[in-house]
Amino acid sequence: MRETAVRLVGQVEEGAYANLALEGQLRRVAWSAADRALLTELVNGTVRMKKHLDWVLSLFLNRPASRLHPWVRDTLRVAAYQLLFLERIPAYAAVDEAVAMTRRLGPRLAGLVNGVLRALARDR
Repeated sequence: MRETAVRLVGQVEEGAYANLALEGQLRRVAWSAADRALLTELVNGTVRMKKHLDWVLSLFLNRPASRLHPWVRDTLRVAAYQLLFLERIPAYAAVDEAVAMTRRLGPRLAGLVNGVLRALARDR
């Protein structure tokens, strides 16, 4: 489900409307009420707090978030939103899921995501 949130955030970044992209996704897949609520919170919260999330991530990156691979950037944003604003999601779960989603792009990018999110979780 976090992967869906990252994909939807990416669509919004490319110009889609968050509410329409989210509604379309929720119609296509039969999510439980809890999953629907979490997906909605992840997408809307990440989009709403994008500038703040980019600022926080810039404290742990050696380049602007806007210069990262789009999937990595959006994965970092969604995971950072979970770490900073959602109390019921354990930090290890947010970090582990983000690293697993990034691993298919390569070990270096997965290492970057792991390092940034672990530092954020430790120093928030």
